[in-house]
Amino acid sequence: MSFLTEILKKNTVFKQIVALSDRPVIISSYKGKYIYANKSYLSIREKTNNNLIGKYWWDTFSKKKLAIKIKEQFFDILNNGELLYSAEYNIGKKKSVFIDWKAMLIDSKEYGAKVIIEYGNDVSEKKILESQLMHMQKLDSLGTLAGGIAHEFNNILTSIIGYSSFLKNLFESGSKERRYVDKIQKSSLGAAKLTSKLLGFVRKGEHIEKLHNPNEIVSEVYEIIQKTLNKKINIKIDLLDDRKFILADYDQIFQSIMNLVINASDAMEDGGELIISTYIKTFSKDTDVKKDGYIIKKGDYFAISVKDTGIGMDDELKDKILEPFFTTKPEGKGTGLGMPMVYGVAKSHKGHLFIESELNKGSIITLSIPLAVKQGTEPISEESGVFPIFKIRESKKILIVDDDKQILDYLKSVLTEYGYTIKTSLNGEDAYSIINSEPDIDLVLLDLILPKLGGEELIEKLESDSNNVKVVVMTSFPDEEKIEKLKVSGISYFLFKPFKVSNLINLIKNIFENNEI
Repeated sequence: MSFLTEILKKNTVFKQIVALSDRPVIISSYKGKYIYANKSYLSIREKTNNNLIGKYWWDTFSKKKLAIKIKEQFFDILNNGELLYSAEYNIGKKKSVFIDWKAMLIDSKEYGAKVIIEYGNDVSEKKILESQLMHMQKLDSLGTLAGGIAHEFNNILTSIIGYSSFLKNLFESGSKERRYVDKIQKSSLGAAKLTSKLLGFVRKGEHIEKLHNPNEIVSEVYEIIQKTLNKKINIKIDLLDDRKFILADYDQIFQSIMNLVINASDAMEDGGELIISTYIKTFSKDTDVKKDGYIIKKGDYFAISVKDTGIGMDDELKDKILEPFFTTKPEGKGTGLGMPMVYGVAKSHKGHLFIESELNKGSIITLSIPLAVKQGTEPISEESGVFPIFKIRESKKILIVDDDKQILDYLKSVLTEYGYTIKTSLNGEDAYSIINSEPDIDLVLLDLILPKLGGEELIEKLESDSNNVKVVVMTSFPDEEKIEKLKVSGISYFLFKPFKVSNLINLIKNIFENNEI
C-alpha cells in the first residue's frame, strides 16, 4: 500500500482538502515520478491521472528545452531540500496560467522513503495586471515624449503661422505668391491639428470643450483608417446630411471613434464590412440605460455608430467589456482600457455608449453625445490668414517670456509692427528682475515651461509681491487643473500654441481696453 493511499484512507479531511483545493498539489517520488496530482493540477496541465501517475516529470512535457529545465528543477530539490519557482502553462490556444510553486523534499515513514510535495499558487491575475501596468507605463512615457515633441513643434508652428500671415499682406489677392503662402498656411494648420492629437493623449482625459460638427471628426477618422486597416475590410460611412454640433473635446471624441473602429476591425480578422454612421437619436424622457444607475437625460443626441460583421459577443462578454483591464486580445496586444475610456468619455460629455451584439452576427456600438443647445451657432471659422496691421493710439510696454528664442523673435516682430514697446526674456529669473526694475511694464506674455524659475512660480512671486501687472499665459499644454489653479491666482487670459496673429492682437486689445473676453 502506497504512502498516499495510506494517508488518504486514514484522513478523509486531508483527502477532501487536497482533492478539492483550487491550488494545484503534486506528490512525487524521490526519483521524480508522479504519485498524486489533484484536479486543479490536472486541469492546468490538461492531463488525466493515466497521463501522469507513475511517469517522470520531464517525460510529460513535449518541448525538449522545457523537459531539460524540469529535470534541473528536480535535482535542485534533491540537492537543497526545497525550491521556489514559477511556471507558465498554456491552456487551449490563448489562455496562459502562471503558478508560483513551493516544493519540499520530506521523509515519509509510511512510504519508507523520501517524497517531494509541491503546492502552487495561481498568480495569473497578478501577472496580467503587472504586464498591463508596464504597458501603461510605456504608454505614459510615450505620452510624455509626445507632449515634449508637440511643445517644441508648436513653438515652430506659432512662428510659421504668424510670419505667413504677415507675408500674405505683401501680395495681392489672387497672385501666384499669395497662393504659395496659402499652401504654407494650410500645411501649418494641418501640422497644428496633428500636434493637437498628440496632446490629446498627454492630457489623459482632461476636458477642452468647443463646438464641433461630429461628421468632420468621423471624416478625419475615415481618412486615416482607409490607409491602415486590414484591406479585407470594406469600410463605409453614412453621415447625417444636416450640419449639427456638439459641445465636446475634439481629441477625446476622435480617439473614442478610433478605438471603436479598431475594436471592430479586430473582430473581423478574415475581413468583413465596417460601417460608420451618424444620425440624431431622441429620448422623449429620462432613461435608465445602465445597471449602474446612470440615467441619460431626455433630449436630442448626436449618435456616432460603428457597425461590424465580426464575431460578435454573447451576453456575458457584453457585460464585461466596459470593465477596466478586461480584454479578449492576446497578452501584450491590448490593455483592456479602450472601451472603458470610450464609456468614460460618453459619460463626461453627458452622453452614453450603447452596445448591441450577438455571437457570430457582429456588433453595433453607438456613442451618443447631446446636441449643442444653440445649433445656429457655428464654430468660429478659420481666418483667411490676412490680418490688417494698425498702429495703437498709445504706447504700451509688453514683456515676452519664453525659453524659445525663435518665439521671442517672432512675437517681438509682430507686436513691434503694431506699435508696442517690447522687452524679452528667456527665463523666469530674468523676467522677475525686469518686472521689478521696470514698473512701467503693462503686460507680460508668459510661457509656463521656463528655466531657472518656472512660469507658475513666477506668477506666485508676483502675487506675493502684490504686483498687479497683467499676465497672459502661453502654453502648448491646455491642462485644466493648472488652468483652474492659475485662475484662482487671478490669471484670466490664456493663449494656446500655435495661435494666430488675430488671436494674439485681439486678446491684447481687449485687455488694454478692459473689454470682457
